[in-house]
Amino acid sequence: SALRFPRSVLEPLAEPMVEAGAKLGGSAPDLSAAFGVHVAELDAACRAKAADRERKELEEVESSLSGFLELGKRLKYDTTSRDDINSYSGSTGILYNKFLFRAG
Repeated sequence: SALRFPRSVLEPLAEPMVEAGAKLGGSAPDLSAAFGVHVAELDAACRAKAADRERKELEEVESSLSGFLELGKRLKYDTTSRDDINSYSGSTGILYNKFLFRAG
């Protein structure tokens, strides 16, 4: 399961971070590049089952991601979470559909 986390959660973030980093400027491109490198190193550490390397790389991933988000906040980019399905207006027709709330 340790192998799945870098691949399923962290790897998909690398490409959008590179795109956003190019728009943000400053140290953002470096932070996004560092993020990608550390995710790849984390994957390698998971494959090698080296817990000390895994921890080091996770800390580096967290550091580069936090720095990237902090930079976005300082530049007034909206960095709030979008986990709430209700924040997507296209889902209102499905969410509040009468069939969804029928009891039986």
